[in-house]
Amino acid sequence: MPAPQVADFYAAHWPDFAPPLTEMANQRGMNLTWVNKSTFEDIYFFNIRMGCVGDNMWSNSFKNISVYGMSGPISRTFWLQDQCNNIHFDRVEMRGFDGLIVTGSCAGLRLIACDIEGIEGVGSTGVHLAPETGKKVSGVFISSYFERVEGVAVRCAGVDADSVRGLTITGEYIHGGRSDYFSGNGAEYAFFLINIRGFSINANDLDDWTNGLYIDGTAKDGEIKYNSESRLNTFQSGTAGTGVTITRAIS
Repeated sequence: MPAPQVADFYAAHWPDFAPPLTEMANQRGMNLTWVNKSTFEDIYFFNIRMGCVGDNMWSNSFKNISVYGMSGPISRTFWLQDQCNNIHFDRVEMRGFDGLIVTGSCAGLRLIACDIEGIEGVGSTGVHLAPETGKKVSGVFISSYFERVEGVAVRCAGVDADSVRGLTITGEYIHGGRSDYFSGNGAEYAFFLINIRGFSINANDLDDWTNGLYIDGTAKDGEIKYNSESRLNTFQSGTAGTGVTITRAIS
């Protein structure tokens, strides 16, 4: 389905006026399958568990999207399932247990000036790149704003080796809220990197985290440098794989 334009759209579930949904996962704003070259703009997701679920869609743009009342252990603002390529997010709010999760193959993903905030729950993630076995995520660029993240800001944790390739994270303010919001707990990691190859994490500002970075030997050929940091309990856990350069952040 080429080129629909969706604007000024409101998706909500009102339990006071509508019967409760027996399956929480069915509280969705949009399902998009075989949609391409389309724009979704000025949309408001209210009191639902999943804002948008996409599958086999490409060359789509999401702009100026607001979220309120999205919470719970399966809540996701965006879930890209498979073959979601060349997807751009611009000034999009992301809330819930996963702000954005990718579980299938995806190439050419961009997040610019997004507000990824109120990510709550043990194991929660702002941007979660988690391709299933046999799938790959490649060409990801993130330059956005994170605040009040109980779990991880950016998690790369695909099933297969090298299943995330070509990740750039730059120009971000990444505030966990360990002290400010979670009473000395939570805000587990700003970055969690496994099964990734080819990455650059540069010129970001990390504040109020339990740990700045988790990395292991499955993370290869990357660099982490020119970042600033404040109120980190621990800078790094784990040991990187081959071809990785990590320069301690500027305190």
